[in-house]
Amino acid sequence: MPCSNDVARYFIPDLKDKTGLRISRYTVVVFGVLSIVFSLLMRGIFEMMLLSIAIVVAGGLVPTIAALYWKKATNAGAVASMIGGGIVVILLYALEKPFNIEPIFGALVASSLLMITVSLATQNLEINTPKLALNDSIDNSAASSAQIA
Repeated sequence: MPCSNDVARYFIPDLKDKTGLRISRYTVVVFGVLSIVFSLLMRGIFEMMLLSIAIVVAGGLVPTIAALYWKKATNAGAVASMIGGGIVVILLYALEKPFNIEPIFGALVASSLLMITVSLATQNLEINTPKLALNDSIDNSAASSAQIA
């Protein structure tokens, strides 16, 4: 029930278990049908692999880098970036690379723009991404090695 627990509860905070189970069942059916349609439309395993990797990269790369290195990144910006990047990849593949644009490049541009604009728009509405402890230890070790030298 990840869809009902994670996504649906974001939109419906007082979601009942029975409704959540129904949403999960519908989600499984929808993703099953979409998987079958994609597999029938694709020309081969290599094409399917390229599309799946492009969706993962377009949806995950920009939010990950922003979470690690940009203090103004927000959760809403990351979600918008993931969804937008994935949709743009699928659309550009479906339109068979219009204007000879590689789908991953168009998706990375869209994902970056969404991350920046939504994060800046929602910056005051939620807590910014906390700085990771790993970054603190790197900063501290860099500072101490600079003092030694």
